[in-house]
Amino acid sequence: RFGNFASKAIEREGHPKWLQPQGGLDAGLQVYNSLTGAKEMFLPLDGRKVRWYTCGPTVYDVAHMGHARAYLTFDILRRVMTKFFGYELSYQINITDIDDKIILRSRQNKLFSDFCKKAEGMDIKAVQKEVDAAVDTAEKKLHGKKPEAPAADAPERAKQEYDKLVQEHELKLGQFADLKKSIAEASKKSKDDLIQAAREPLSAKLDKELGHTITDNAVAYAHARQFEDEYFQDMDALGVLRPDVVTRITDYMDGRVQKFIEKLEEENICYESRGSVYFSIDEFTKKGYDYRKLVPAASASAAEMAEGEGALAAEDAEKRNPNDFAVWKASKPGEPKWDSKWGPGRPGWHIECSVMATDIQGDYLDIHAGGEDLKFPHHDNEIAQSEAYLHTPQWCNYFWHAGHLHIEGLKMSKSLKNFITIRQALEMHSARQLRLMFLMSPWDKGMNYSDQAIDMARAEERKFKHFLGSLKFHKRNPHGKGPGEREKKLAALVTSTEKAVGASLRDNFGTSAVISGLSTLVSECYASYEALPEASLAPVEKAAALVQKTLDMLGVENLAPEPANAADYIPVLDAFAGLRQAVRQLAKEAVTSKKVEEVVAQFALKKAPGAAKDCAAAFEAFQKDLQGLAKVGKPQGEFLKRCDEVRDRDFVSLGVRLEDTKTS
Repeated sequence: RFGNFASKAIEREGHPKWLQPQGGLDAGLQVYNSLTGAKEMFLPLDGRKVRWYTCGPTVYDVAHMGHARAYLTFDILRRVMTKFFGYELSYQINITDIDDKIILRSRQNKLFSDFCKKAEGMDIKAVQKEVDAAVDTAEKKLHGKKPEAPAADAPERAKQEYDKLVQEHELKLGQFADLKKSIAEASKKSKDDLIQAAREPLSAKLDKELGHTITDNAVAYAHARQFEDEYFQDMDALGVLRPDVVTRITDYMDGRVQKFIEKLEEENICYESRGSVYFSIDEFTKKGYDYRKLVPAASASAAEMAEGEGALAAEDAEKRNPNDFAVWKASKPGEPKWDSKWGPGRPGWHIECSVMATDIQGDYLDIHAGGEDLKFPHHDNEIAQSEAYLHTPQWCNYFWHAGHLHIEGLKMSKSLKNFITIRQALEMHSARQLRLMFLMSPWDKGMNYSDQAIDMARAEERKFKHFLGSLKFHKRNPHGKGPGEREKKLAALVTSTEKAVGASLRDNFGTSAVISGLSTLVSECYASYEALPEASLAPVEKAAALVQKTLDMLGVENLAPEPANAADYIPVLDAFAGLRQAVRQLAKEAVTSKKVEEVVAQFALKKAPGAAKDCAAAFEAFQKDLQGLAKVGKPQGEFLKRCDEVRDRDFVSLGVRLEDTKTS
């Protein structure tokens, strides 16, 4: 086994023994490890090198903000690991492109498309009959899934799970009632409107009746490729760095998956039943391994067990233990299939990650990451498979799980239809604002997606942008040079803030404390702005450098971009703003044509505007308007009104923010 471990295992309450790695770079990082349920010292096994595997998407539909919660979070942690702590990562994600959800959705889409073509020759009454039957079937199925109340002496977790399931079921009932209303409204319009409104129940009915007729693997493959492409487009839009390695399970169906399972079968860890292969929990534990390192056995729910086996699980499975799980599934008609010694089939969900992770990263992982909902059964089963295959008591040293994203008290998910897609979110908010929202919340805790959360992020973004942009302006204008008491205090705050940033990042990636500390530093810098031109900007520049360096490291970039042709625009804008301020001061006195001419001449452009012709034209119009107002003897209020138009209209149209302060 590669690497060194502490001689004495660590045993935290409710978790099996954990071996503390030794020998790698100690950067002082303490991070929450799901394997122990506590913060542990992070140490890789091989110097600075870190092997990191993150469970990627199951590409059956568009990605939503719940997915962004995980992938943006791990992008932030990945950036901190490399840019702050100096680790060298091998960062891998997988693409699950063989899965029950993909099979179902791709089949349903194909069958619905076929039905739409068939419906061209049907009258609306015939279509209505099909829709009514589909809605009735869906309604009966939904009511049949009403949660059963636990016994009075059931464990507290079972009661909590029941309360959550009741809440989710009530949400689905409400959504179904809304669906029925939409279908009723559509039936009054046209046949096409009716079909589209009833797409979901129709697709489910068609799949139940005809799903077995879809026999071409290419249907599911094309579906997966479409949503994989969209996933990466969404990640690019969010500023998530591309992985070092991307693996797809379809690429491993050349025999590597089958050989992995065959080895487990040879060691009596797996067994065949009706063409499927199952992992034996009993045989695994008999060999001395710990099963379910992440979630104690007593806390599993039936819903979690079912989720692990998938929507297309065999109903006639002959398992030796009800908790045994499928590593190879005999393909039924309508499901993709590959050859194996057990007959045509496809891999189970959990085995996919074990095969891909061990192929790329070798005999161990430093870090395995994923959403909190993957702890059980997926990650616990993945651990069992990999440890049995590699003959090791500890395959992965640190498991990192991102907290759920909640909306109105429930986890955002496809099954609950309470999600906001990443593309919808980006229509309303910038990628930078979404990243700041996640940075302002603990990475490993649940958080709410709400207007309040995004408003707080937007406010911080505005504050940082304004601070950095204002510094550029003030540096072009007179300011003090010598360090006074104010400057010494600010310089000391910059130093202490930098130390606090490091301490926060070492304490479980405490980015919320980092953002808070930077925000406080920026607030203190405004005292120097208000004291200009006497104040020195030297400590403010150091503060700005710390803010930019830290935010850039976290992926909050381009807060103070240098505009194209800035050298042409800045002289014109400064003259524009200077003339406006001079006129505002002049308006406090008696305005005369002579005085107006004097200030206009004072701020005349000294060179051609170059690329800033639009700005120069607006400046010239302002000059002419001032001269015109002076000639006809307009009162001071008219001059002030025109100055306000510069701020609220002219500069806005130029994409420039002009702000009036107490002194300028």
